[in-house]
Amino acid sequence: MNKLGILKAIFSRGEYRQPKGWLASAITVMAVLITVYGIWSNTVAAIYPYVKSAVFLGCMIALTLILYTPTAKSKATQPGIIDYISALLSLAAAVYVFFQSERLINRFPTVDPMTPADWFFGIVMIVLAIEVTRRIFGIGLTSIVILFVFYSLFGHLLPGQLYHRPVGLSFFVDSLALTENGINGSIAVVAASYVFMFVGFGVFLDKANGGKFFSGLANSIAGHRIGGPAKISIISSALYGTISGSPTADVMTTGSFSIPLMKKTGFKPAFAGAVEAVSSTGGALLPPIMGSAAFLMVELTGTPYRDLVIAAFVPALLYFFGVYMQIHYFCCREGMAGLPKEQLPKLIDTLKNTGEFILPFFVLVYLLLSGYTPAFTAISGTVTIIVVSWFRRANRMGLRDIIKTLDLLIRRLAPLTAACAAAGLVVAGITVTGFAGRMLALINLIAGDSLLIALLIAAAVCIIMGMGMPIPAVYVLTSVLVAPALIDRGVSMMAAHLFLIYFSAMSAITPPIAVAAYAASTIAEADPMEIGWTAVRLGAVAFLVPFMFVYDEALLLNGSALWVLWSILVTVIGIMSIAMGSGGYMLKPLNFAKRIILVLAGLSMIIPGTYTDLAGIGIMVLVLLSQMKGRQVKTMQDVSKT
Repeated sequence: MNKLGILKAIFSRGEYRQPKGWLASAITVMAVLITVYGIWSNTVAAIYPYVKSAVFLGCMIALTLILYTPTAKSKATQPGIIDYISALLSLAAAVYVFFQSERLINRFPTVDPMTPADWFFGIVMIVLAIEVTRRIFGIGLTSIVILFVFYSLFGHLLPGQLYHRPVGLSFFVDSLALTENGINGSIAVVAASYVFMFVGFGVFLDKANGGKFFSGLANSIAGHRIGGPAKISIISSALYGTISGSPTADVMTTGSFSIPLMKKTGFKPAFAGAVEAVSSTGGALLPPIMGSAAFLMVELTGTPYRDLVIAAFVPALLYFFGVYMQIHYFCCREGMAGLPKEQLPKLIDTLKNTGEFILPFFVLVYLLLSGYTPAFTAISGTVTIIVVSWFRRANRMGLRDIIKTLDLLIRRLAPLTAACAAAGLVVAGITVTGFAGRMLALINLIAGDSLLIALLIAAAVCIIMGMGMPIPAVYVLTSVLVAPALIDRGVSMMAAHLFLIYFSAMSAITPPIAVAAYAASTIAEADPMEIGWTAVRLGAVAFLVPFMFVYDEALLLNGSALWVLWSILVTVIGIMSIAMGSGGYMLKPLNFAKRIILVLAGLSMIIPGTYTDLAGIGIMVLVLLSQMKGRQVKTMQDVSKT
């Protein structure tokens, strides 16, 4: 094997195993124990955050090493001796931190000398965190982690702005493994608490057949309308995405029925895949649950989760409204009809057959808005799902079903946990080396006093980092590197971090590495690049939404009620104008000149300012009158011919 082949093998991803026999049973037992620990540590236990996250992470990494093969060519069913040894070392590190918790908490980090055991288990934590990152995410995220590890250790040898003061190996291991600023810090705490609890809510809802409620609701509301199959995809992806938080998982779940339905009713395969990809990407932004990045924002900024949910509500609706309207006008121009009503479930029947699944969402929203902790809210919502499942025999969850669901929950948490571990290592490297200050200086040098240029840089960094990296990892890195530059230019902390979350998610549909588009391509049987670029076009308004709420925080429900209502109204009209121009339809097909005019009118309404709002509305009305006049003339000619 040549050097390139060796390097490729080292950085290749592993494959997900399907353990059988005693190993499958052992994994299930471990999943139940991790769940019990997670509930105990987030409710009744008074446990220090570093200890909680270290134990949870150690157990999850051990499980991940068993569930994922070292390489794609490894034996898929049974782990090897290296896997077992690595898993046992990870569990040993978790046990060590738990029983040494009092000493580790009370010592002065990087000042008090480390014991030989501290050295050993510290290195074990770092190495195994990198290893599970490689097995799950491959070269993309792993290379960034390794880059910052090497930069931390050898950056003092670099010239110019990249130079940092020497970091000894002892300081490095101590900072990354034994402090709250490293692998077991705030990011891992989020994985062990918010992410664990809310992913559990989603998994239980899915296993209780709550997905039938989503699909039935989407079909009954939008199936008969113009372009009905595409609109079914939008609504079902939005509803499912709010509990999955993953664009790729959303595509594979809702896309399995929506994409074939769109293709069957006349949509081109690439367009069908793009509709699903852009809709699923928005699911990670929709309250009340949103995605893992939202929980990380709560921890990193100290923002109450309730405040985040309230602020994110209108932008998320604007995202889906923009996608919905662009697809609507495209379908109007192409004459894409909806599905026959007789083939669709009635709304009353959907509510009658599966309407009980609304109750867990009501419980979730009520408790969040009432100020209860996210952990208590998620547990209460999950218990409600189990109770609701008993309303119908087909959905009833017994003890065996609950255990199987817990097993699935822990398996789904493995990639998220690995992403959080990797992000913790990178953030620790950034902190140790002071790289964030250098990044801030670079942005200030390029952007000067311009907020717009700083926002464009931030968006570009999110999208570039998002090429093959999960949303939580992208957000964490950009929140450290880029957010300070936005806040220094007067952007509120809420708007700045929400901006980064949006563009971290939008990287899922942005070529050349658009993970949601690639997922959709396997179902649509179309070129992923074509799907990606079509998704970008359909999500054009969605790319503008973050800029909207940065420049006008009334869209985050920040301001007087009258100004908030006016801002939302004008933004909605502006989005419709852009969607009409992009889709090429306003009462009837539009010519090229009118399409450009409508897009510019919509953009002027999005720019904050009374004069720009009125000018945009006025231009849109003039185009509307022009279209109505032409339509009336054509109608009169048709009548005279008759």
